[in-house]
Formats: sequence, C-alpha cells, structure tokens
Amino acid sequence: GTSMIYVSNKIDSSTKEGWMMEGMLELWDEYKSREIADDTARSMMKNARDGFFNGGRVQFGYKTVPAGKRKRLEIVDHEAEIVKEIFRLCVAGKGTKAIADLLNQRKQLRRGSAWSKATIANSLRSWCYAGYAVFNRRKHHERIKNPESEWIKTKAHAPIIDEVTFMKAQDILNGRTVKADASHPNSNFFFTGLMRCGSCGRSMMIETATGRSKVYSYYNCSGHLKGTGCRSRRLPAEMIDAWLADFIID
Repeated sequence: GTSMIYVSNKIDSSTKEGWMMEGMLELWDEYKSREIADDTARSMMKNARDGFFNGGRVQFGYKTVPAGKRKRLEIVDHEAEIVKEIFRLCVAGKGTKAIADLLNQRKQLRRGSAWSKATIANSLRSWCYAGYAVFNRRKHHERIKNPESEWIKTKAHAPIIDEVTFMKAQDILNGRTVKADASHPNSNFFFTGLMRCGSCGRSMMIETATGRSKVYSYYNCSGHLKGTGCRSRRLPAEMIDAWLADFIID
C-alpha cells in the first residue's frame, strides 16, 4: 500500500507500464548485487588461499601482521598453548564447562576475560584453528546459517591444531550436542530467563539431565551454567512452573 516516487527516473508505479519498468529495474539491481557478492566471495577465497587475512574478529591464538598493503594471521605462542590445552582436555573427555572452570582457576584467561562454556564450545568448533578460512556460513543477505555441508573451507594460514585432533573434537562435540546445550532460548517452560538467581542476579535458564528413561529439566543459574563462578541451584522446572503459575493466578 506504499507508493514509490522516483526522483531520477520517470516511472509512475501506479500504471501497469510503470509497474513493469519498476519490477525490471529491481530485478536488474538484485542481479547486480548477487554478481558483486559472487565476485567478492571469489576475491576473498583467493585472498585466503594466498595466505592473507580477510578481516573481521581475530581469533584467540592469532594476531595480524602487515604484509604489504594486506595482512596475514600469525600464531601468538602463549595463547596457542591455551588453545592446544582446550583441545587436549576435550579429547581427554572433559566437557566445555569443566574446561572453562579449569582454565579460569589456573588464570589462563581469554585476553583478560574469563572463559565460559559458550566460548570454549565456539573455540572447539572454529575451523580457524585447523588453518582454514570458512565462507558461505550464512544465506545471502540473511542471518540464517547454512548447514555445515554447504560451507566452503579454504586452507589459509598456519594451524594451531592438527586436523586429526580437530576432527576428534568435532566427533566428541557432536556426540554431546543434546546434553551440552544446557540453556534453551526457545524453552517451553514459562519462566525461563524471567526468574533471577538470588545470589548473583543472573537469569535462571533451563538445564537438562538424562536419566535412564527420560530427560529431566531444571531451572539453574545461567552464571553457573556459563562457568562464571556462581553455585549450582537446580530447581525442578515442571514443579516450579506449576507452583508459580498457581501463585500468580491466585
């Protein structure tokens, strides 16, 4: 229901001729946009294959160094040792939260910040550590993530982790996917994120535990789940929802 008025083109979109011309111009613009995107992707892939950095956030364990007008990624030795320890602990069977807790206790921090369950998991999933630059993670002009089978991986820089160890970590993480995702942003429980921890003030999220015959759900402090130091306070989610809903209705 919105009228488009053009300043630089004589197009009257209220007429069928104008409607057709407008559609043709929009289609051409979209084509050119996609053509530019394809050209940019090809250039970035060649840049990566030539060993240059394409920009963005520099992964922990690396730094950028000038290479003429461009930049390359170079390994930061003391950070790389922490990355190797993360993968070693994962392959040895430790979970992401346990790894975060251990590194924080040792004061092996992430550029001054504490490790969390999420940052450990993201590090273990990063192909950067195996020496790859990754393209086509998301759909064109959208925030939707493509399946990993559609990603384009290009050898780009010196790896910190060998591919055998990296793939072992992926197999372990894939086997833990359901258990490792302790807090659910799309939870079916009423008060997820609304209740607060009485100790640290962070939100109470859903944590799951697998029994012999069913999956149990609990409210727990998100600070504890993320490994920031708060104590565990598991509250049975179904029981809390029933009691608190009745309390509010009363």
